[in-house]
Amino acid sequence: MSTSVSSPSGNCRDLVRVNQILFLFSDAHNRNRSIFETLLPRESATKEIDVALLPSISFPFFATHDQKLYKATKERIETLEGSWGFKRFLRDGYGCVNEPEGSGYYPEGVTQQFAGIESEWPMFHAFMVIDGVFKNNHKQVDKHQRALKQLIKFTDRGGKKTSE
Repeated sequence: MSTSVSSPSGNCRDLVRVNQILFLFSDAHNRNRSIFETLLPRESATKEIDVALLPSISFPFFATHDQKLYKATKERIETLEGSWGFKRFLRDGYGCVNEPEGSGYYPEGVTQQFAGIESEWPMFHAFMVIDGVFKNNHKQVDKHQRALKQLIKFTDRGGKKTSE
């Protein structure tokens, strides 16, 4: 099965053939990584840091190859760690007791009321365990496995779960 695709420049040398069907720009990965790395260690222009960067810089995406950026970003992510898990980002109102019902987005300045009371998410301890495995960081793996074990609860049927 043959498929014909032309690149925007009209030059087929700009394309890479994969599995006889899919065509990709050979430099797209490097271009996207470069753009991503200009943001790091910040998540965006409006957020100081977001724990969602962890799966971006580590498993499963490994989107940066720059070890200084990886380390700086991870250090900032670690500031989001709390007793019950990781805050998604500072002043995150999702799941807070005083979150307005049905709110998707907040008017400017409203997020200040969530400072210091952000919900914490235990699942990011698992991401830190996986990151530690990939980086061969046994101390990190042990720390986050212990944290997860403390947060595990048992259901009525004996199944394991973390707090909601």
